[in-house]
Amino acid sequence: MRVVAWNINMALPKKAEHLRFLKPDIAIISEAAHPDKLAQKSKNLSETLGHPTSVCWSGENENKGLLVLSYNGIFLQPVESDTTLQWVTPYRVSGCQVRHLLAVWEKQSLAASGPVGPYLALRSYLGDVPISLHRQDLSSRANTPSAASNAL
Repeated sequence: MRVVAWNINMALPKKAEHLRFLKPDIAIISEAAHPDKLAQKSKNLSETLGHPTSVCWSGENENKGLLVLSYNGIFLQPVESDTTLQWVTPYRVSGCQVRHLLAVWEKQSLAASGPVGPYLALRSYLGDVPISLHRQDLSSRANTPSAASNAL
Protein backbone atom coordinates (compact mmCIF):
# COMPACT_ATOMS: atom_id res chain seq x y z
CA MET A 1 0.00 0.00 0.00
CA ARG A 2 1.30 3.44 -0.92
CA VAL A 3 0.41 6.19 1.56
CA VAL A 4 1.43 9.77 0.80
CA ALA A 5 1.29 12.42 3.53
CA TRP A 6 1.96 15.92 2.23
CA ASN A 7 1.57 19.42 3.60
CA ILE A 8 0.33 21.04 0.42
CA ASN A 9 0.62 24.57 1.85
CA MET A 10 -2.84 25.60 0.56
CA ALA A 11 -1.76 24.99 -3.06
CA LEU A 12 -3.50 21.72 -3.94
CA PRO A 13 -4.82 22.90 -7.32
CA LYS A 14 -1.23 23.76 -8.36
CA LYS A 15 0.25 20.54 -6.95
CA ALA A 16 -2.51 18.05 -7.88
CA GLU A 17 -0.51 16.82 -10.88
CA HIS A 18 2.36 15.87 -8.57
CA LEU A 19 -0.02 14.04 -6.26
CA ARG A 20 -1.52 12.08 -9.18
CA PHE A 21 1.99 11.19 -10.35
CA LEU A 22 2.77 9.64 -6.95
CA LYS A 23 -0.22 7.25 -7.43
CA PRO A 24 -1.12 6.87 -3.76
CA ASP A 25 -3.60 4.37 -2.40
CA ILE A 26 -4.24 6.85 0.41
CA ALA A 27 -3.22 10.52 0.45
CA ILE A 28 -3.21 12.56 3.67
CA ILE A 29 -3.06 16.20 2.61
CA SER A 30 -2.45 18.90 5.24
CA GLU A 31 -3.40 22.54 4.67
CA ALA A 32 -5.95 21.70 1.99
CA ALA A 33 -9.12 23.66 1.42
CA HIS A 34 -12.51 22.03 1.98
CA PRO A 35 -13.55 19.97 -1.09
CA ASP A 36 -16.47 22.36 -1.78
CA LYS A 37 -14.02 25.26 -1.90
CA LEU A 38 -11.61 23.26 -4.09
CA ALA A 39 -14.49 22.49 -6.47
CA GLN A 40 -14.94 26.23 -7.05
CA LYS A 41 -11.35 26.38 -8.39
CA SER A 42 -11.55 23.26 -10.56
CA LYS A 43 -13.76 22.39 -13.52
CA ASN A 44 -13.79 18.73 -12.44
CA LEU A 45 -12.54 18.17 -8.89
CA SER A 46 -12.62 14.37 -9.15
CA GLU A 47 -10.46 14.48 -12.27
CA THR A 48 -8.13 17.08 -10.75
CA LEU A 49 -7.58 14.83 -7.72
CA GLY A 50 -7.17 11.67 -9.81
CA HIS A 51 -10.67 10.17 -9.26
CA PRO A 52 -10.50 9.27 -5.56
CA THR A 53 -12.78 6.57 -4.13
CA SER A 54 -13.25 8.51 -0.85
CA VAL A 55 -12.84 12.20 -0.05
CA CYS A 56 -12.77 13.11 3.66
CA TRP A 57 -11.97 16.48 5.20
CA SER A 58 -11.69 17.81 8.73
CA GLY A 59 -10.88 21.26 10.03
CA GLU A 60 -12.19 24.51 11.42
CA ASN A 61 -11.13 26.80 8.56
CA GLU A 62 -12.54 26.00 5.09
CA ASN A 63 -9.29 27.21 3.52
CA LYS A 64 -6.95 25.03 5.57
CA GLY A 65 -7.73 21.57 6.93
CA LEU A 66 -6.81 17.90 6.70
CA LEU A 67 -7.93 16.24 3.45
CA VAL A 68 -7.74 12.45 3.19
CA LEU A 69 -8.24 10.76 -0.16
CA SER A 70 -8.36 7.07 -1.03
CA TYR A 71 -7.95 5.40 -4.41
CA ASN A 72 -8.09 1.98 -6.08
CA GLY A 73 -11.33 0.81 -4.45
CA ILE A 74 -10.21 1.65 -0.91
CA PHE A 75 -12.92 3.31 1.18
CA LEU A 76 -12.52 5.53 4.25
CA GLN A 77 -15.05 6.14 6.99
CA PRO A 78 -14.30 8.67 9.77
CA VAL A 79 -14.50 7.14 13.24
CA GLU A 80 -15.88 9.00 16.24
CA SER A 81 -13.02 9.79 18.58
CA ASP A 82 -12.61 11.24 22.02
CA THR A 83 -9.05 12.35 21.31
CA THR A 84 -7.91 15.69 22.63
CA LEU A 85 -5.46 15.93 19.73
CA GLN A 86 -7.04 18.38 17.31
CA TRP A 87 -5.24 17.26 14.17
CA VAL A 88 -5.45 13.49 14.55
CA THR A 89 -8.38 11.94 12.68
CA PRO A 90 -9.05 8.18 12.84
CA TYR A 91 -10.61 6.32 9.89
CA ARG A 92 -11.95 2.84 9.32
CA VAL A 93 -10.55 1.47 6.05
CA SER A 94 -12.17 -1.11 3.75
CA GLY A 95 -11.20 -2.58 0.40
CA CYS A 96 -7.67 -3.58 1.44
CA GLN A 97 -5.79 -5.41 4.21
CA VAL A 98 -5.33 -2.25 6.30
CA ARG A 99 -8.29 -1.75 8.65
CA HIS A 100 -7.49 1.48 10.49
CA LEU A 101 -5.75 4.74 9.63
CA LEU A 102 -4.77 7.74 11.72
CA ALA A 103 -4.45 10.86 9.59
CA VAL A 104 -2.17 13.37 11.31
CA TRP A 105 -1.46 16.99 10.46
CA GLU A 106 1.92 17.78 11.98
CA LYS A 107 1.21 21.34 13.04
CA GLN A 108 4.04 23.68 14.07
CA SER A 109 3.32 23.09 17.74
CA LEU A 110 4.29 19.45 17.23
CA ALA A 111 7.07 20.14 14.73
CA ALA A 112 8.69 22.60 17.15
CA SER A 113 9.50 19.68 19.44
CA GLY A 114 11.65 18.15 16.69
CA PRO A 115 11.29 14.81 14.95
CA VAL A 116 9.88 13.16 18.07
CA GLY A 117 7.00 15.65 18.46
CA PRO A 118 4.50 13.74 16.30
CA TYR A 119 5.67 10.47 17.86
CA LEU A 120 4.97 11.76 21.38
CA ALA A 121 1.55 13.07 20.32
CA LEU A 122 0.63 9.72 18.77
CA ARG A 123 2.06 7.83 21.74
CA SER A 124 -0.25 9.73 24.09
CA TYR A 125 -3.20 8.85 21.82
CA LEU A 126 -2.37 5.21 21.08
CA GLY A 127 -0.82 4.05 24.33
CA ASP A 128 1.34 0.96 23.79
CA VAL A 129 0.39 0.28 20.16
CA PRO A 130 3.57 0.00 18.02
CA ILE A 131 4.21 3.07 15.85
CA SER A 132 6.32 3.40 12.72
CA LEU A 133 7.04 7.00 11.80
CA HIS A 134 8.96 8.20 8.75
CA ARG A 135 9.26 11.87 7.81
CA GLN A 136 10.21 13.16 4.37
CA ASP A 137 9.86 16.77 3.29
CA LEU A 138 8.41 16.85 -0.23
CA SER A 139 7.64 20.56 -0.19
CA SER A 140 10.99 21.83 -1.44
CA ARG A 141 11.61 18.92 -3.81
CA ALA A 142 8.27 18.57 -5.54
CA ASN A 143 8.62 21.09 -8.33
CA THR A 144 8.26 18.34 -10.91
CA PRO A 145 6.59 14.93 -10.76
CA SER A 146 9.94 13.17 -11.28
CA ALA A 147 11.49 15.16 -8.42
CA ALA A 148 8.61 14.16 -6.19
CA SER A 149 9.05 10.46 -6.96
CA ASN A 150 12.83 10.67 -6.43
CA ALA A 151 12.27 12.26 -3.01
CA LEU A 152 10.55 9.09 -1.85
